[in-house]
Amino acid sequence: MKKLKLGLVLKIGVLVGLVSSLVMIAMNLQRQQSYFENSIESIQFECDLAYDEKHELRETIDHNYVQQIIWKADSIRNFPDSFTSKFLLKEKDNQLKVEQAWEEVMNLAQDYSKQFAR
Repeated sequence: MKKLKLGLVLKIGVLVGLVSSLVMIAMNLQRQQSYFENSIESIQFECDLAYDEKHELRETIDHNYVQQIIWKADSIRNFPDSFTSKFLLKEKDNQLKVEQAWEEVMNLAQDYSKQFAR
């Protein structure tokens, strides 16, 4: 009887550990995906703020502003980089979002370069 109880307790312990690990992995993946989506939205918002209603670059935009956006966009180009993230997250959707954000950032940098060259 004691062996049966010990075996049952051991099985329950292993099951609880396994479920806890799966929940931890799922929470980590959700955190990574949320960080990624918030970063993309932040980059797009900052790019939109750089232009006025006539879609001309605002006078207050300087080199540092553009450089900060480029650094932010570059930092998430390969994100997320863990094996489980690449396997379980929507990688094609994420890659498309990165490409769109990167294109917006490069357009901003090009517009800034044109304005600065004048």
